Amino acid sequence: MVSYILLISMVLGIVYNGYGYFKNEHHAKIMLHKMLISGFLLVAILVIFFKFSTLEKINLIVGIVGWLFFVSGFFAEGFSKSGVIVTPNSLFISIFVRWDDVRDLKFTKLKNGNYLVNLKISSWNIRQVYGEEESEILKKFSKNK
Repeated sequence: MVSYILLISMVLGIVYNGYGYFKNEHHAKIMLHKMLISGFLLVAILVIFFKFSTLEKINLIVGIVGWLFFVSGFFAEGFSKSGVIVTPNSLFISIFVRWDDVRDLKFTKLKNGNYLVNLKISSWNIRQVYGEEESEILKKFSKNK
């Protein structure tokens, strides 16, 4: 019973993050450390399932859906004219933040031509990576706030 409740809540979280993805006009790039963490988590879920589980299908389904829920927050990050969608490190749910609530915005050019954007929102310091074109559009949106 608990597995099914977890499954339903994580599927609802995936749908919510997917809505955030489609709401954005410009998407953030997924940083390398997030890809490594999500890959490690997927491998850990599979190892735990095959090594220590009773091999019930529901356990694997809950593990894979949990991983998709974790990863869906990364894909939801981005911005639009009305605001920016962030996924704080402590949460898996993406949060929409209006431009008025963004306190500070700093751009750092990376070696590969992308821009690291530091957003100061409330007590969170959020980092997202954008391409050159998206960062120029982000600068325009942030100045119009």
